[in-house]
Amino acid sequence: MLRFDFTGLGNSDGDFENTNFSSNVEDIYRAAEYLESEYEAPQLLIGHSLGGAAILFAASQIHSVKAVVTIGAPFGPGHISHMFTGSMAEVKTLVIF
Repeated sequence: MLRFDFTGLGNSDGDFENTNFSSNVEDIYRAAEYLESEYEAPQLLIGHSLGGAAILFAASQIHSVKAVVTIGAPFGPGHISHMFTGSMAEVKTLVIF
C-alpha cells in the first residue's frame, strides 16, 4: 500500500497553486510505476474528492488495476463549478472533448 498527498496538500511538498488535474493524474501514474518497480503493481486505487476523479481517469491507463474506489468524488462538472467562478473563461479554453 502507498498513500500520498498530491503536491501542496497534507504533508506533501510543493505549491498547490502549481498543480492541476493533469499533474495529479501524472502523480498517480508515477506512484503506480514506483509500486510496480519496487514492490508489486497496484491492483486497487482509492481516491477522495478530486483525487477520486483523478484515479477514475488514471485507472484506464494502469493495466494492473482491477478495482477503483472513490470517496466524495465530483459526479459532474456542476458539482465543482463553484470552485472556478473567477476563471471559467480560462477553464473553457483548456477543456478538450
